[in-house]
Amino acid sequence: MVRKANCILFTSFYELGAQVIDTLREQLHCPVYTIGPSIPYMHLEDTNNNIDHIEEWLDSQPKESVLYISLGSFLSVSGAQMDEIAVGLKLSGARFVWVVRGDFSSRLREMAGEMGIIVPWCNQLKVLNHRSIGGFLTHCGWNSTSEGVFCGGAYAYFSVL
Repeated sequence: MVRKANCILFTSFYELGAQVIDTLREQLHCPVYTIGPSIPYMHLEDTNNNIDHIEEWLDSQPKESVLYISLGSFLSVSGAQMDEIAVGLKLSGARFVWVVRGDFSSRLREMAGEMGIIVPWCNQLKVLNHRSIGGFLTHCGWNSTSEGVFCGGAYAYFSVL
């Protein structure tokens, strides 16, 4: 079906995949455009996203002092790794916001201590744009990477993979 297309659009930017884009442009008979990153930034001001308690906590933290942790929509680490991250957080004394789904949240909340908050979901763009965020622990999926770049990427990136 690609050969019948009038053009191909990628929600990325040329510099991130120049070799791939150049190859596609050579091999396809239609224009190939990069139009990204395509980030829904217009929703940052949306107040119906259940972030109030997170934002209130972030507002009370010093500038660039909080580690944001999001390991993806699908758990990409084992329970033992989650426990290790929690113990490391507690020992480091680092402030954090950690997005954790499922059965892990209550156990991790106890292990990690009082220096942060654990939530089942948050508006990642809004959190990444907050002045108190200074680091981002991520699984390095496409959405997290592109949203981190979009939000300035001035914080340190860490990967569990």
